Amino acid sequence: MNVTHGLDAKNYYPGVVKILISDQGVCTGSVVSNNTVITAAHCVYGFDAKHLKIVLDDGKEIQVKKAIAHPLYEEYMQKKDYGHADVYDLGVIVVDDNSFKSIPRYRVIRSYKPNVGDLVTMVGYGCRTTKKIDEEGYMYVDCVKASVKRYGKNWITESTSCRKEMLEVRETDYKSDDDENPFPIKGLLSSTAEGDSGGPLLLGVDEIIGVASSSVTFEDKKKIDKSDCFTNLAHPENIKFLREAKDKIGAFITYGL
Repeated sequence: MNVTHGLDAKNYYPGVVKILISDQGVCTGSVVSNNTVITAAHCVYGFDAKHLKIVLDDGKEIQVKKAIAHPLYEEYMQKKDYGHADVYDLGVIVVDDNSFKSIPRYRVIRSYKPNVGDLVTMVGYGCRTTKKIDEEGYMYVDCVKASVKRYGKNWITESTSCRKEMLEVRETDYKSDDDENPFPIKGLLSSTAEGDSGGPLLLGVDEIIGVASSSVTFEDKKKIDKSDCFTNLAHPENIKFLREAKDKIGAFITYGL
């Protein structure tokens, strides 16, 4: 599956859309107004808008008109300072007005302060992941492209693997079903995979607090500990970027508190 430990989201989260890059690569985005999608900067950085398309649940493809990446993301990428770049891994996509008129949109929460233990939902079109064991007995995750929308839940944790300015969730995946997994229920302790990039981290039903950026993985013979790092939309520089996107490319953002 793609969102690890996730559930099929075919009939849910219509405001979460697939982003096609040159008709091959896949990212995830969130509708935040009638003409605007937010995603990760690395999903649009270096790509001409003509090579980007939005795909809705019904299969309809919408050509992207304009797309921009956070300028601080571009600055740090050029310096090869990838850790700092992740803090600003935020992109904005604009399509024709009213393209998303009938689709529910998400509200960007400007004042969210991370609270350890907050229950959050992640949604994405990432690859299907399966556990495999190599010749030396170490477990690894095999990623097979699927592009099927799935969702899962997890909890905000302390930022130990991600930069402190980001939002972090953590998953432990055990090598054997005989091991004691405290949350064996499908749909809990979820994490992201390749293709989920740019997908939303949701607080409640329609409040988006972050977008999927990167992950950090630690492996041994018994388990995989994986931390997912989400760009915090409430970071002052990220809110500033979203506001400036209106003047730069005509983006409109729906905000919550």
